[in-house]
Amino acid sequence: MKIMMTRELAAVALIVLATMGLTGCGGEEQAEAAPVARPVSTVVVGQGFAGRLTFPGTVQAAERAEMSFRVAGPLVGFPVNEGDQVSRGQLLARIDPRDYRIAVTEAKAAFDQANSDADRYQRLYEREAIPLAELEVRLSRRDVAQARYEQARADLRDTELRAPFAGQIGRTYVENFEDVRARELVLSLHQMDNIEVVINVPEAIMASVRQGRAPSIAVLFDVAPEQPYTARIKEFAVSADPQTQTFAVTVTLPQPQDINVLPGMTATVGVTGTLDVDAAGSEPLTVPAAAVFSDEEGASNLWVVDEAAETVHRRPVRVGSVTGTEGIVVLEGLEPGERVVTAGVQFLREGQQIRLVGGMER
Repeated sequence: MKIMMTRELAAVALIVLATMGLTGCGGEEQAEAAPVARPVSTVVVGQGFAGRLTFPGTVQAAERAEMSFRVAGPLVGFPVNEGDQVSRGQLLARIDPRDYRIAVTEAKAAFDQANSDADRYQRLYEREAIPLAELEVRLSRRDVAQARYEQARADLRDTELRAPFAGQIGRTYVENFEDVRARELVLSLHQMDNIEVVINVPEAIMASVRQGRAPSIAVLFDVAPEQPYTARIKEFAVSADPQTQTFAVTVTLPQPQDINVLPGMTATVGVTGTLDVDAAGSEPLTVPAAAVFSDEEGASNLWVVDEAAETVHRRPVRVGSVTGTEGIVVLEGLEPGERVVTAGVQFLREGQQIRLVGGMER
């Protein structure tokens, strides 16, 4: 009986040991299993950005004037309001001229007296009745009196503010009957037959533009987003803004007839066409906006694919502006022909195994 129980216990022990062995082997196999490669969408970066680039812009008048008086005094005439259309030479504002008229009268009397004295001393000098020095004193006094008279007349003219060109009153800064200081802003005048839109263009794009090539430019105003208007480049800055490292470019177009576009309104400027490359420069690169992510310090990064190892590596980059359908301009940190991840960048980690899904060339 004891022998049979011993045999049964031994059999149970063998089964337990076999089970433990199998469990251990399964754990080793799981530990040694290869990591699962994450499928990712990618794009191969290429040079050039033929197609459409878009930039946000701000409307301004083609011709504008911030107007002020050269003299001080109380306003006694302010016949215009914001939005009024005015013609060239039209009276816009007037300061009380009474004190200035008195000043003109006094200055004219002083000049007449000085002029008379100078003539009399000139005759005395010709008769050799006085020395040259006395004549020169009288001539000098006449010149001073004449200058004061002319200044008084100019001050009287400056009590009236007249439109230097036909346009529209953009803004008024004072009220009628207020005391106005010299050089204090009174109103702004805009010439709105033509309008301008100012955009800021990244340095990489400006560096690649060759003179003489005029791309097609269309402007969409936020008040009429479905209607494009043809424009042309008027001017561009030759030095970058020190804060943004962008260049101000001004495009101009006639005032649309179907909408009322005013200074300060926002617009989108679309540039269509291939920008040529200067011999000393290279075209900027663009990547989809979803490919760019920020690290904990706020710096921009991309996941660049090592195709041989099928892994991804984080690459710090310096980016420019968002360019609508073309994505984001990469100014530094990326080379043509490199492949970058375009979706799910927040789920990747440094050196992670990946599996390419589709892909395209940009």
